[in-house]
Amino acid sequence: MAWRLVRFQPQYKPIQKWYQALTGTNKALKKKAIVAVARRLFIDIWRIRTGRTTAQEVGLVLSD
Repeated sequence: MAWRLVRFQPQYKPIQKWYQALTGTNKALKKKAIVAVARRLFIDIWRIRTGRTTAQEVGLVLSD
């Protein structure tokens, strides 16, 4: 799910933060970066589902 987010939601803040690592050649750093993005994504999904925030506030673009 996190790798799909890198492709389809490049404006998402954690992806912007880790973009250099995600597009680099260092496999260990890529793994660390994608785990960091995935953790943040699941936290943001939890915040959206519990009504604490909206998808737009965390930087996700939802299509109809």
